[in-house]
Order: sequence, then C-alpha cells, then structure tokens
Amino acid sequence: MHKNEWIPTVCYQCKAECAILARVENGVVREVKGNPRARGKMCVKGMAGITTLYSSERLKYPLKRVGERGEGRFTRISWDEALDIMEKKLRELRDRGEAHTFTYSMFPHSTTDPKWRFVNAVGGFISTGLPHCDSGKIMAHLHTFGCFPNHHIAPMYYTVPKGGLMILSGRHPFGCLDDACVPRDILNAKQRGAKLVVIDPIFRTEAAKADWWIPIKPGGDAALFLGVCHYLLTHNLYDKAFCDKWVRPGDMEKLMKFIKDKTPAKMSRICEVPAKDIVKLAKMCAEAKSVCIDAFKSIMYGNAMDWGHVWSILLVITGNLDNPGGQPLPEIAPMAPVTPVPPAPNLKELGYHRTGPNKDKFDHYNFILE
Repeated sequence: MHKNEWIPTVCYQCKAECAILARVENGVVREVKGNPRARGKMCVKGMAGITTLYSSERLKYPLKRVGERGEGRFTRISWDEALDIMEKKLRELRDRGEAHTFTYSMFPHSTTDPKWRFVNAVGGFISTGLPHCDSGKIMAHLHTFGCFPNHHIAPMYYTVPKGGLMILSGRHPFGCLDDACVPRDILNAKQRGAKLVVIDPIFRTEAAKADWWIPIKPGGDAALFLGVCHYLLTHNLYDKAFCDKWVRPGDMEKLMKFIKDKTPAKMSRICEVPAKDIVKLAKMCAEAKSVCIDAFKSIMYGNAMDWGHVWSILLVITGNLDNPGGQPLPEIAPMAPVTPVPPAPNLKELGYHRTGPNKDKFDHYNFILE
C-alpha cells in the first residue's frame, strides 16, 4: 500500500495517453500532474481524471437490461452470465446465416489485434474504414505504408526545423484530444521559424495562432490536397529521389495517370478554396524544409479513406516520412496475412462458417482486410 507517493503512470482521458505522476495516499489517488521526465504537461481534461476514476457512475461490472430500452433499468450479472449471453447471440447469428451482420468499429492497435481476430473468427464484418473517429485515416495509412504512423503517433512537432511547415486540417490540439505538450511544441517550432497552416471551416484557436488560415467547405480536404498533389507532380516539384528509392515500381505511373485531371481549378470547385490558394499551399510544401500534416475532424466524413490516402500520398511525394519535422513511422509488424502461432483451428471443423461476400476464402482466423 502506498502511503503517500508519486507513482509514474499514464493518463487515459484521451488517446494521447500522456505520461503523468499520480500522488497515491493510502491506496487512493489524490492528485495528478505531468511527468517532468516526459516534458511534464497535463490538460484540464487529464487533471479531471480522478473524478472519472472514483465516479459513482463508473461501470465496474456487467449490467443486463431488465426494463424496456430507454428506461435505464439494469441489474448486475456475473461475467460468466454476460459471456454466455454474448456467445448465445453470436451462435444464433451463425445458425441463421447472418454472422456477417455482426460488426465492430474499432481502432487497430496492431496488425495482429486480437479484436480483429475475434471478429474474423465468428465471421463478422470488420468495420474500420468508416468515418468513425480516425479509422479511415488509420486504414489509409496502413494500405500506403504498411503501418499506422498517425494513430497514437502524431507528428513530432519538437523536431520541426526552421523553414518547416506544419499543417493542421480539422485538428484542434489547442483545445482537445492531443498530447498536452503538442501546443507548446507547435508554438516553439513557430519561434524557430517554422510556418503553421490551419485548414478549418471555423476560425478556432489554432487559426488565431496560424501564419495562414484556409477556410474550407466541410469534407473538402481530400479535394484540396489532390489539387496540391497535382501541382507538385505536374510541375516536377515532388521529391523524385525519395520516390525512386521507396515507391514500388509502377506506382508513380499509376499516380500520375490518376492525378491527371485533379487540377487545382477543378478541385477548387469541390472544396471551395480558391485555385490560387491551392497552388500557394503546394509551393509552400515544395519549398519547406519539412512538412507534417495532422487531421482529425476532417477525417470524419464519408470520404475518410480517400482523404487518408491523399494525405499519405502527399507525405510520400514530398519525402516527409521518418525525417525531422515529418511523419515518424513506428516499428510495427508488417501488413497481413499473419499466421497465428500456434496455427489457428479450422473454423469449419468447429462449426463456424462465413456468410459474407468473402465466405469461401477464409477457413482460419488470419488477419484479413476485407
């Protein structure tokens, strides 16, 4: 039992998971603060984390509805009973040939995420590319890079050099959902001589701090950056050396063909950003010592994966992957297929079967992107 100690831990009030210290007195957390060994900052939401921990409304065990939906009447049940109920429901779906109607929209934390394996095992539909939080962005990055560079790993703003360019597209680090050190890191980068461009329909705090605020039609970010990519590629302003080294043979030709009609003028009519501003942003990307992009709210539209792919492509053609001021790439297991160790059981032998569009392809619960 800790009588009165500061214990290193992590804040779970949002996905940033900032390193913090918690003062524990006789087993009860009394105070939290940023860990100075990890640049020691906390936002107000993190400081309120103690109220979540000890809230009377905190869910600590399974509850079963005993009234009509919406009445708010529940009774406590055991974990065994809860698991039995879920197992029964899943079997009923399977027996009716409707296993594919079971879905789970999730963040993939690795390419061997057990949640994915579970959904795959029961024949469910893995919903990851939808405009739910930043799932579309994650899947687009996975398809492009083979890993998830911008889920929990935001651009390292403290590495942005003089002459670097930071782009926030529907991202609000000064207000919510970000590492508490990020606002300070962005402002420090500006003091070093980096530029900040904020793309947002609304003039927020970030726009007030920006060197350039670009108002945009909601959901128009993919079109805007397609116009940027078009200008860079057609004016030979992309990082050819980087692309020659790292892009798969033939992919640049495919990209050139795809981007051919995505002119700034045409994209301007979609995103409602003047074509001259699209060209200006493209030139800034070409001239910058480094470019990093971060987005969140702008990725929550029906074109989430499209925007994520364009975002990924822009980082590639400007050579801003794993460089100071660019987008770090974590060391994560490569993209599937991944064979479980030990080998997974044959699902047909266990009585499971797929009922979705790919029902004949998979007998084992390998990692699958459907």
